[in-house]
Amino acid sequence: MPPLALAELNAAIALAPDLQAPLLARAKILTSLGRWSDASRDARAAAALNPANRRGTIAIHLISLRRRRRSAVASGTSGSDEDNGGGVAAPMPATWATRSHARSQSPSAAGYRLPAGPDSLPTPTLTPPTKAWRGLARAALSLVAGDLECNLCLGPLRDPVTSPCGHAWCRGCALLALDHDRAARRCPLCRTAVPGGFGYVMRRPATRALRTLCEEAAQLAGGAVIVAEPGSSPIVPALSPPEETQFDPSAPFEIPVFVCSLVMPESTQSFHIFEPRYRAMVEKCLRGRRRFGICLPARSFFTGPSFVEFGTMLEITHAEALDHDKVFTSLGLLPRYVVNTVALHRFRVLSHRQTDEGLDYATVVRVEDVEFEDSGLATWDPLRFASNFLRARQFLLALLGSLPAEFRESFLAQHQPIPFDPAGFSFWLVKILRLHPYQKYELLLQTNVVERMETVVSWIDLIAAHTRGGR
Repeated sequence: MPPLALAELNAAIALAPDLQAPLLARAKILTSLGRWSDASRDARAAAALNPANRRGTIAIHLISLRRRRRSAVASGTSGSDEDNGGGVAAPMPATWATRSHARSQSPSAAGYRLPAGPDSLPTPTLTPPTKAWRGLARAALSLVAGDLECNLCLGPLRDPVTSPCGHAWCRGCALLALDHDRAARRCPLCRTAVPGGFGYVMRRPATRALRTLCEEAAQLAGGAVIVAEPGSSPIVPALSPPEETQFDPSAPFEIPVFVCSLVMPESTQSFHIFEPRYRAMVEKCLRGRRRFGICLPARSFFTGPSFVEFGTMLEITHAEALDHDKVFTSLGLLPRYVVNTVALHRFRVLSHRQTDEGLDYATVVRVEDVEFEDSGLATWDPLRFASNFLRARQFLLALLGSLPAEFRESFLAQHQPIPFDPAGFSFWLVKILRLHPYQKYELLLQTNVVERMETVVSWIDLIAAHTRGGR
């Protein structure tokens, strides 16, 4: 697919100058054309629009990195000008050359020093050094044991991903940390905001240079200890960490399902739980991870499960027991509950079962948005996206302007602050539209924010046409 035309991006930026995505897209094209100053200007503007979203900061670092690489290539000191594919912390995006193990090769020829003794293992040898290989080899020799270690599990890096702040972890460890602290969406080490939170880390490509170094460390010398420089810490070849330490976000898992209503991601919702089966569900959640799923009832109860295919994972933030009304359940005598929840993420139902007391359980998989970087910037129309975002925001401003001041404050307090980014804004706005829940349900199925904004604007036009027709 051809790259986006600069003219289209210029028009989109002129229409919505405070929208990040077109600025970042234009910065990417300008970088490919070698227009470093213009690209840096757009990246800085994108970073200033939303400091909490690190995409602009990432772009600034990537532009600087690629400019230095291009200069290095021109001067003949580097052999590659590719993206590193996983963040700004990787030293070089080269790959190792093929290797052979030969006892006759001297340790000094390979650039490593192995422990002396009769039980020493074969010395690794590296074949023919290209310029790119020499750069990565120098980086490998400067590493010590801690550089290839995950700061969360304290084991060797496995499927390493790099955050915008430069820290690297095992993908599973990072996802597990973000899952426990989902509302914050911050780096577990320095607490810097991670754009997109869980979905960002889930879909990031592995940092190629780091992954290559980890694989090399695991293969070199078949387990020998390698010392890069005199007095430095040894590099111990990485062994695969235990499987139980890895968190796989794509793996199915089972949850109890509250068949009730539609809840949009990142929103809050309160429930009065009085049915015996759901009292038992809340009690089990309070004893465990405090999470359960919520789904709309199925349109037809004659075939399939009693609820729809897509739903939202909720986490209980507060629960109050009403002890004046207790009934017998599968867990004994339990009160009514008033629970406050926050919506974490969407899920898709793979299979379901029902207990004797009528409580539904579902095996589900997590559903996350596809980021702009992952979906490909050439697959969307920036001018149309900017126009849709602007129309949606103008609709909201007109709606708020029509409310008296006291009602406006109450409305905003009830519906939380308005999200800044289009992904969250699309879910937030649809909550207040007067549409049938099953029509809003379509939004849960869409993982592309461009398509979601298109759908929201079509609904706004439908409401506007209905309002005009009713006058």
